[in-house]
Amino acid sequence: MRVFRRRTPLLAFVAYAGLYVGAAAAQYTPDPLQQNAADPNAPKRPLTPEEQRQKEIDKYDPLKKRDTSNSDRPVDAGASVAPAPAPRQNTDLDTGQRSAQPLPGSVADTSSLLPARPGGDGPQVVDDSGTLNAQTYTGPAVLSRSYTIARPTTPKELKWSWTVSSSEVYQSGLVTGTSSTAATTGAAFGTATTFGFSGRHFWKKDQVGLTYGLNYSNYFGSNAYSGSNQHLSVDYGHEFSRHLSFNLVENGSILSSNYSLENPLTIPGVSAANLSLSASPSAQLLDQRTRQFQSTASVTWQESSRLSFSMSGGFFAVDFGGPQMTSNVGYSAQADVNYRYTSRMTVGAYYSFTDYTYTKHEDVSDSNTIGLIGSYAFDRRTQLRLRGGISRIESLAYTQVAINPLFAALTGEAVGIIDYYHRSSISDISAQFVRDLGRAKTFNISYAHGLAPGNGQILTSTQQVISGSFSASLFHRYSVSLSGGRSTLSAQVQNTGSYSTNYLGLNLSRTLPRNVTASLGINYTQYSVTNMPGLQSQFRITSGISWGPGPGKLW
Repeated sequence: MRVFRRRTPLLAFVAYAGLYVGAAAAQYTPDPLQQNAADPNAPKRPLTPEEQRQKEIDKYDPLKKRDTSNSDRPVDAGASVAPAPAPRQNTDLDTGQRSAQPLPGSVADTSSLLPARPGGDGPQVVDDSGTLNAQTYTGPAVLSRSYTIARPTTPKELKWSWTVSSSEVYQSGLVTGTSSTAATTGAAFGTATTFGFSGRHFWKKDQVGLTYGLNYSNYFGSNAYSGSNQHLSVDYGHEFSRHLSFNLVENGSILSSNYSLENPLTIPGVSAANLSLSASPSAQLLDQRTRQFQSTASVTWQESSRLSFSMSGGFFAVDFGGPQMTSNVGYSAQADVNYRYTSRMTVGAYYSFTDYTYTKHEDVSDSNTIGLIGSYAFDRRTQLRLRGGISRIESLAYTQVAINPLFAALTGEAVGIIDYYHRSSISDISAQFVRDLGRAKTFNISYAHGLAPGNGQILTSTQQVISGSFSASLFHRYSVSLSGGRSTLSAQVQNTGSYSTNYLGLNLSRTLPRNVTASLGINYTQYSVTNMPGLQSQFRITSGISWGPGPGKLW
């Protein structure tokens, strides 16, 4: 956040007068610590218990600048002492080695306890003359803001870059047909081509970020799974003043039936706790085509470096392909408050409202959710982020009921369809634990439970996701990541069954000369879907190369 300060002659006069009086008072009131600093051989006064406690706290507070002398006292952020250069966010905390990018899912990738270096990552705090001042720090990352806007918690300026990749694929467990008793599955070889473009640029008061991805897969002998997947995300931010900022995020995607073969939760660094379960269908069926759009606008009031308020509103729509699939539209609103209680702890509270309307009004649901937010940094490389509350759901939906056998004998119908009102309460929980293990290794585990719009067959539902990942860089050229988890989806009102999947993925990559990267991926997925018995587990192997010209500028 940028801060602009006006300098007037009166304020300058008062400031100079205060400095003069302070310097004069210092001549007649000697400081024992200054006397010890003047005489290196003189013993230093031992710190009091309160000073020792403050010293330990100041180690982790980036708002405290360090004195370059031998004094044990930290210098206040407002003091005119030249600060030491701040390490980059992607610096390894054990070895001090710098990597090109932070590891996916690490503390440095999501947010950092270290302030951004001048002219580097993130918007800088400047005065009227354009001079950089201390970077505003809002404490460890919280999950609530990730639900408000689909953008990084701490946005970083990235050079605009693009990559293209090609890979060979082997896929088993493809559904080739269904019957009343079991599903028929098979295996196929294929090819996949991917193009990606992304970047983020900062101006004095504005920032724009863009991410676009295009993937086309062709499966030989199984044309039903051939097709393309596209995703576009654009976000814009503007700072009206040092306190008030506005953000707008637009997301759109067109997905084919092969998208379910690459579960997005197996991507390293993607946390289940940062997914908005209530606004997008993160549990896809096996062979569906989906188009979805989401628009979110938010306003944030930064009362101080510790206290902030945010309000947001959004609209989303999901169109499922297929004659037996049910699409939906909806809107949401949210408000939250966050307070940086200490340099290690952030606390807050949130409220959200969500409304769903499905095709032909088969189901109309709304929910009100209220809860608390908490985030704690155990040290510079370990964070725990929590978000927990209660959702009250009201639904009016068509549902099937059994008909009295006497009437069933007359009408020939064993079941009937009625409008059914249902009210229930479920927990709204998101939790994430992130641990940087040092030496370019990181581990994180996430859990999410809450309201979801379903997947076209299961409508208003409860979804539960648990996922974890481990990433490491080896010998400056190799990268390895292991991820896995479980996702379940169950209907809230209609008796349409349940959906669950277990997955495990391993990815290896090696950096080659001329910006070329070779990769190998192995994924295993197991499904369990009501009314679809006989589904076999899916096994997927991909091997390919990617290339990009490197980061550059658009303007």
